[in-house]
Order: sequence, then structure tokens, then C-alpha cells
Amino acid sequence: MAPTSGNDGGPFHRVRDKRLVRQVLSAQHQPHHWLPMDITATECKLMEVKKFSAEFHEIDVKFRKPNLELICVYAVQNPFLYGMYELRREQMKMQQESLEANLKTGTKEKQFFYPTTFENLEAILRNNFNSVPNLDDVHKQQNSQSRQQEVKFYDNSATANDAFEGSTNPRILISGKTLISLCHLLPDGASVAKMGPRKNNYGLTIDTLSNNDKSIFYKFNCNEMYPDHVLVYRDLEGPADAHTSRLTDFVRHCQLSYRPGTRYNPQEQEFKGRLTAAGMTSKTSVSGPKPDPDEIKVVTKKK
Repeated sequence: MAPTSGNDGGPFHRVRDKRLVRQVLSAQHQPHHWLPMDITATECKLMEVKKFSAEFHEIDVKFRKPNLELICVYAVQNPFLYGMYELRREQMKMQQESLEANLKTGTKEKQFFYPTTFENLEAILRNNFNSVPNLDDVHKQQNSQSRQQEVKFYDNSATANDAFEGSTNPRILISGKTLISLCHLLPDGASVAKMGPRKNNYGLTIDTLSNNDKSIFYKFNCNEMYPDHVLVYRDLEGPADAHTSRLTDFVRHCQLSYRPGTRYNPQEQEFKGRLTAAGMTSKTSVSGPKPDPDEIKVVTKKK
């Protein structure tokens, strides 16, 4: 019999077996580009992707558009969300193997872009995409408690950037991983809110919906998505910057770290303040001493 706590020894007071948790969170199941982190101190770590590195270049190639300027990129290290994502991947594979040959569709992993605000960023990094309403579906927030919240992904950065219409600079896109097994087209004029996750003629759950040109995809199961990288960027055809591009003012619970090497980034400028009608800035920023380029910096929680 499993050991019990010292309270009353009842069946609901057993000490939790954490071996599965340790195995799921172990470094051997994490992406190769992750750096070591102490999960007892922080549940999520944002690690800067070094400018001009091979990893940065690979992300920039997928993101690059004439009017979009990539400022900085952060790799998201959340072993709890990633563990659930990997477990769901294995479950989907097993479900596919149990099907008849003519019903098997396979399980594919795709990369999509998800637009969000600086204010909502940390909620997504800690609790996944469905913890906040989609950027252009804020009006649906009042109905989110009565139905399953769909997550709206875009297949390219230009389409995702269009969701910021009327917004300010700088902006955020999250490059997310998604698992797709059974994807159906959304009928013309149909509402995703009314359809939601449904089954096909064979009783199999449709896990993904898309529009006709497959530029927008809708997901429902939070364990089938993972926020892989945070892209901070600027729309060169958009308005002037309304706030800083740095995440230190918006991230409170996630650990923010920088890789060793030069920290000079010509696109990452300190916010100088918004221009008033008189042409004067509303506030100014004062540059501090330059950091040591040979150490990894950790931004601790503000008190």
C-alpha cells in the first residue's frame, strides 16, 4: 500500500508519487537548445536567442517581411507545458496506431504565428494560448466561460501582423508548435464559436479547423500547442513606439535571462517617450552602465 500522510491515513491523503513528474520534466526530454533551469525556483524561463546566431537566423527567415523589423527573440522554456505537449503527442500517435489503415491520417507538427499583447504575454507563457482571448476576438471574452476557447493561429507573420490593425509599436508574435492529426476546412460563413471541436462521419474528433486558403488555423486542445519562441518586432509602416520593446516591464513571474556575448542591439532602443502635440517628449530614459558581455544576466522579480 502506498504511504499515507500523518493526518488520518485516508485514501485521499496519500503522498503523491512524483516519479512521473520528474521523468517528464527531466532534461533528456527537453529541446536541445534549452539551457539548465531550476524548476523549484521558476516554472518558466525566457532565454534570449543571441542576435545573428544560427538559431536567430532560422527564425528570422520564417518571420521576415519587408515592413517587419525583428528586434529580439526569446526561447520559451516551460517544462510543464512542454511535458504535457509531448505526452499528448504520444497519445495521438497511439490513437492513430489503433485505427484502421484507411482512417489513419498521421500526426504532424506545424509552426504557426500567434499575435498577442505585451500585457497578455506572461499569461500565455505560464498557462498556454487558451488562457487569454485571441487578439481580434476580445469581444468573445464574455462568452469564453460557456464554451471551449478556440485559439487562432496564422501560417505566416504578415497575416498575423494584420491582427494588430490600429495597434501600436512594438509588437509581439509567438511562434508556436501545434500537433495536427485531423484537420477540416471551415465551411463558408460558418462560425468557429458555434462549431467548436466536432467529430467526422467516422466518429473521430476533428482537432483542427482552417479557412479555405489555409492561412488561418483554429485549435481547441491546449495540450496540442506550445509557445516555442517570443518574437518582439516593429511594423515599419505602423505608428511610433508607444512603450519600450524590452520585456522587463511586463514579465514578473517568468525568469528573463540573456546569453553571453555582446548585448548591443541596434533595433532594441530604450523608449524615449511619446511625442506630444508640441513636439516634446512626455518622458525620457536614462541609459545605465553597459553590462558585462561575458555573463548570463538574470532579471529577478521586482519587489
